[in-house]
Amino acid sequence: MADGDILYARGALTPARHALKFIATGDEAALIDEFAVARVAANDTEGTFTAWVNIPDKTGDYAIVSCGDTAAIEFLTLRVTAGKLVIECNDATVDQFEHTSTNIVITPHKWHHVAVTQTATLEAPKLYVDGVKVAQTATLATDNGTWFSDLNLTDDGSIGAGEEAGAAAQIREYKGGISDVKYWTVPLTPAQIKKDYQGQAPDTITGTSGDLTDWWEMKDLTNSVTAANAITLGASILFVNGYSEFTSKMAFLGAVIDDDITIAMTDKTGLCVVLKAA
Repeated sequence: MADGDILYARGALTPARHALKFIATGDEAALIDEFAVARVAANDTEGTFTAWVNIPDKTGDYAIVSCGDTAAIEFLTLRVTAGKLVIECNDATVDQFEHTSTNIVITPHKWHHVAVTQTATLEAPKLYVDGVKVAQTATLATDNGTWFSDLNLTDDGSIGAGEEAGAAAQIREYKGGISDVKYWTVPLTPAQIKKDYQGQAPDTITGTSGDLTDWWEMKDLTNSVTAANAITLGASILFVNGYSEFTSKMAFLGAVIDDDITIAMTDKTGLCVVLKAA
């Protein structure tokens, strides 16, 4: 920004969600190592991840949830890359599958519900956005059935970064908001994915709460299903109560402001003028 520049942020104040706010800091994530270890120990051959995501741009490469190994390249990562939803898996340095939404399905500054389901077959994992299965392209499909039962080296997990480097370091650090991350031990049906998108209670979705093993609501560090598997936060990651389109635009205006500024709210519907001091 130059002296005297004016930036405008305008956006909806609703829907607003409890969220973790990420600023793409290197090697920082919301760690869920216990979860990753538990799923390998449980020998999961199928399952479902669901989450709400809000990104600030359609050019970034952002991991939503990822499990991997601290000493070798082995991982399972759900991510947003250039506005497309991607699920990728590598088993002991060998890429097993990578499936990408054919179209751009995640738009900036908007909350989107995302999901991926895996069945105990050779059928490809299925990607969903806002409660609907999306068209997807197989970039790689060596073994579509790979899941936690095959990833026996896996010992760490992250929300908001990719555990793919095999060196106790993260890549694809997330920018924006992530809310309401869930893991289910069954592949939810399209109708059940729709119910989760609509915000229905888990026990009304599958008929038993036992299918939902982990649920991070992002109100605090805790897991709403189990006393274990709590989140450990990186220093730059914050809880935000009421993360909305307007929150996202205010947080990621795209300018570096290194001296005093004036912020003026011009109305109560989500319009703000940011004036940089001369």
